[in-house]
Amino acid sequence: MDGSQKLPQRWLAGALENRQKGRSQAATALGVAGWIRYTAGTDLSGQPHAVDDPLAETFATLHRCHGDDPAALIDAFLALDAIFPKALRDDRPFAQQLLDALRRLQNDGVESAIAALIPTASDRDA
Repeated sequence: MDGSQKLPQRWLAGALENRQKGRSQAATALGVAGWIRYTAGTDLSGQPHAVDDPLAETFATLHRCHGDDPAALIDAFLALDAIFPKALRDDRPFAQQLLDALRRLQNDGVESAIAALIPTASDRDA
């Protein structure tokens, strides 16, 4: 509810801090991608749900215009300056993480998207 009002201080501020400190933004990107997917007004099974947000109509328009092109959808959301600070709008690695997370959510589901965040033993040893 009212995600457009809460996201900047609750998620994006942390993403900016992680960016500035050279830390991964992958978990934040997954959370934001999940929120973007939620704003489509349907769940991953296609079941409709209400999007209770002051920008719900804007989100619906973005999904109608760009819903078949995940990269364009991510760019359209990042262009919402009422939500995304310029530093994240211009952060192409963050945009790529959002795109990867959104695609994984849509194609493979939530469990796979979360599992992709967990490093394997070989990743930790590298």
